[in-house]
Amino acid sequence: MGYRGKRYGALKDGHLAGPNANEVFGILTQTTPIKDVAMLRIIIPNGSDPNGFINVPSLKLDFDNYRPS
Repeated sequence: MGYRGKRYGALKDGHLAGPNANEVFGILTQTTPIKDVAMLRIIIPNGSDPNGFINVPSLKLDFDNYRPS
């Protein structure tokens, strides 16, 4: 199973706490500057489409919320 396959089953309740989380921690500590697994456990992963598609309605909502008045 490649990197893409390991992300499935790694999330639980919005955190990396699922059955595959330890495998993902191994990948992240090898490929990112964050080497502390305790830090990785508290990070909330962003919600991205695994195929790279952009959620345009959500992006517009964010823009409207964060745009200076």
